[in-house]
Amino acid sequence: HANPSSETATTRYVATGAGVTVTRVSTWAAFGSYSIEVSVDGAAANQGCRYDTGTSGIAVSASTAYAFAAQVQSVSGSTALQVSIDWYTSGGAFISTSTANFTAVTGGSRATLLVTSPGTAAFAAPGIRTQGTTAAAWREDGLQFEFLYFPLELL
Repeated sequence: HANPSSETATTRYVATGAGVTVTRVSTWAAFGSYSIEVSVDGAAANQGCRYDTGTSGIAVSASTAYAFAAQVQSVSGSTALQVSIDWYTSGGAFISTSTANFTAVTGGSRATLLVTSPGTAAFAAPGIRTQGTTAAAWREDGLQFEFLYFPLELL
């Protein structure tokens, strides 16, 4: 994809919902010098930021295991968030969302979601969002989305 890193810009990082601000900052970074800062007003559930949507998302294979991980830092205190993947068909129609809850802290932490894509999935839009209707701010960096390979264990 054109912008795999926050080192360049916020290109392809999409706000999810009204009342969401997505900016590139140098205040904190897990890797390099920049991260994406997301601020939400808490007026709606599951506000946040994801990496593109629909047919502009990341191409995936149906019924396949994937991992999405990110380094996340709460701007203030602890913040209840979700790592998420929105799934889309080849025509760009929304299918469903896979999520895992985690708590972001001011020291930064790694959030991970391991999941199998739906049987009709062709595109994915991974992101970070609030667990409910909470005003919050966090920074995210080092986002990784990849095919999850489980090697056979020799006994």
